[in-house]
Amino acid sequence: MMMEFRLLTSKNIRTILHIQEETFRVVEREGQLQPLSEAEYRFMLDEGRGLILGAFAEDNLVAFRALLHPDVDDTHLGQYIRLPEEVWQYVYYSEITIVHPDARGFGLQKRLGERIMPLCEAEH
Repeated sequence: MMMEFRLLTSKNIRTILHIQEETFRVVEREGQLQPLSEAEYRFMLDEGRGLILGAFAEDNLVAFRALLHPDVDDTHLGQYIRLPEEVWQYVYYSEITIVHPDARGFGLQKRLGERIMPLCEAEH
């Protein structure tokens, strides 16, 4: 399947939420997918606190991967993997990857990861 990859903006929110809903509908086990709220997506996109890369087939969004650039505070996950606090500012969290059920089987989760990681200034 031919894919085009591009960064998403808040203009894509409705489509992001629709694809998440479609994917959530076919999740086999409860708790397997923890969907994000519109506010969480807006925090990443509108507040510049993350990146969301989309995969498009024939100009239709079929998958996306979201990275969060978290606040450096006492809840930061860096502490649990014993990262020195001075590098926490360079940490991104892989928040969620959603692949529309009709687009599964094309390695999109991996392909999105390979393309989004170089776009952020993360060390970890």
